[in-house]
Amino acid sequence: MGVPTNPVIEALQAAIETKKQELSELEAALAKFQREANSGKQKRLRFRTKTGFKEGSIPYHVQAILNASMAPMSAAELAEALKSRGKTVESKMIAASIARYLDRIFRRNEEGKYLLVR
Repeated sequence: MGVPTNPVIEALQAAIETKKQELSELEAALAKFQREANSGKQKRLRFRTKTGFKEGSIPYHVQAILNASMAPMSAAELAEALKSRGKTVESKMIAASIARYLDRIFRRNEEGKYLLVR
């Protein structure tokens, strides 16, 4: 004769098998997600080439002003120069707008005035 069957043991073994199946499905989904994530890192997210500042932006105007003046200017002076061009901004907006371009396009001297990197 065979092993006597106990319904509780059979139910527990069936539950274990179900959980093993779920675990293997989850592991397969995780592996698929990791493959997709790794292949996504290799793709370029941006195909546009760098063309300079967007026309009409604050950094665009600041660069034009500094090119014309050839002298360092403070954020307040740049705000006044922008105001004369019809673009009213605060000096803190100017500082925030060109902060990402510091040491590449703009730089600050010892007095804290902005000038172009040459």
